[in-house]
Amino acid sequence: NVVNPAFVPEAMDEIQHIILKNAGRFEETLKSIINRSENGTYTVDACYLTKLVCLDSFGLATLNHDFECTANGTLTGSQVADSLEYLSEEFNRRCYKESFNPAAQ
Repeated sequence: NVVNPAFVPEAMDEIQHIILKNAGRFEETLKSIINRSENGTYTVDACYLTKLVCLDSFGLATLNHDFECTANGTLTGSQVADSLEYLSEEFNRRCYKESFNPAAQ
């Protein structure tokens, strides 16, 4: 089998309810933030929100751990989310922005 066993349809069926529950939690949190805002709007980087939802879903589905990035009426991230963001920025800086600068490594 070429596909990792974690991604076969049977395994996905087992974790689908976790992902859907997390998506619902994210929706409720986002609605709560918008309702609490002064003008009924909320501006944020969609990529950042996607990372938070994915991290929560991954943690709940595979590690049985809730990182709570999208819980409790906030979208604050977590230490793990911040660490992954830092690693992503450093990777991009070292590989693309300053790839020929030995001091940047």
